[in-house]
Amino acid sequence: MRILITGSSGQIGTNLALRLLAAGHSVFGVDRRVNPWTSAFPTLLQDLAAPHRDFV
Repeated sequence: MRILITGSSGQIGTNLALRLLAAGHSVFGVDRRVNPWTSAFPTLLQDLAAPHRDFV
């Protein structure tokens, strides 16, 4: 399954993403900051509150 996680650079988002990856899922993250714990999954650096949403 392909899964999008918002807030993927936080502690909960990172752990959720890593567990989903270990279960065989495809994970993509969206966050405002770089993930300091892992680079195991791609992350789009984007503020979802921004007036433009070019990533959709």
